[in-house]
Amino acid sequence: MDRGSIRVDELPHRQDELFCPYVFQEPRLLEWATVGENLKIVLKAQNIPDSEHDEIISEQLAKVGLEGERNKYPQQLSGGMQQRVGIARALSVPSKLVLMDEPFSSLDEITAAKLRSDLINLWQDTDKTVLFVTHDMREAIYLSDSLVFLAPGDGVFHQEKIDISRPRDMENDRLLKKESELMRIMSNQIDNEAQI
Repeated sequence: MDRGSIRVDELPHRQDELFCPYVFQEPRLLEWATVGENLKIVLKAQNIPDSEHDEIISEQLAKVGLEGERNKYPQQLSGGMQQRVGIARALSVPSKLVLMDEPFSSLDEITAAKLRSDLINLWQDTDKTVLFVTHDMREAIYLSDSLVFLAPGDGVFHQEKIDISRPRDMENDRLLKKESELMRIMSNQIDNEAQI
């Protein structure tokens, strides 16, 4: 799929008019810059006045539980802490949309589980929409209000609203049942593609 339109608050936008903070699979922090400096670079790029930087950085690092790590360098942090810095960086700039591309895929399951829970809390504390890409069906159901399934070259082949109340448990019976249903839909799509 290589065409379409972008609408924000029902108004059309060009791609170059949008700024969407992005959380990558890997933290992608500048190794030569401290945690605080990594956030400051993004604030400067968005022309946020220098006088506001300290307050924003402190606030965002506190939100992700890293208030005491501002002057450390990325290599002094664990992988999960580095990813928290990446999330804080994305949340630091004014935007209604945050893009996340499998941000927990490189972490061990215990760390990933904690960050999923923390992400839900951060999302509920903001007015932001998070577009979260994952190949993990259970993670998708746990985190999302709505799922969109994409097939190579074909675009959207299924959409699903998730009506499981929050807070959610990864082992909740309704969540597991929904995972099974959606895995069948996914398997059928893969089988259909294989027959073409």
